[in-house]
Amino acid sequence: MRREGAAAGEPERFELSIPVLPEDIDTNGHVNNVVYLKWIETARIAFEGSSLPVIRDPRLRECNYGLLNGMPRDQLDRERATHLDVPWPGGESYRDVVDRTARFLEDLIRDWDGTRILVIAHSANQWALDHLLLG
Repeated sequence: MRREGAAAGEPERFELSIPVLPEDIDTNGHVNNVVYLKWIETARIAFEGSSLPVIRDPRLRECNYGLLNGMPRDQLDRERATHLDVPWPGGESYRDVVDRTARFLEDLIRDWDGTRILVIAHSANQWALDHLLLG
């Protein structure tokens, strides 16, 4: 992320570089930008005009459903419980999400202990945080 000062009378420029990861590409070779657009828009609204840092952490990504990315919601609901420890075909398990979310929490405590933060993440990460923090 980079913020740059602007010339007098011009708005401040905000730039966020986001690398494309292999799991961002669907089976048709298209990049799934919706994942990023929702996050970016939420952060933009929340911090517009603020000097607070906005930090993107790839460990807060949605579960990688692999070959089934973009599946219908009813299929996801039916199959979710079978992928607690077994990865989705070509993707990851919910245990994988818990593990990467746990690493995020470890770094968060190390780097930001005693400060107020806002975490913007996906539902799988929210469930992981609930599991890690509430048992």
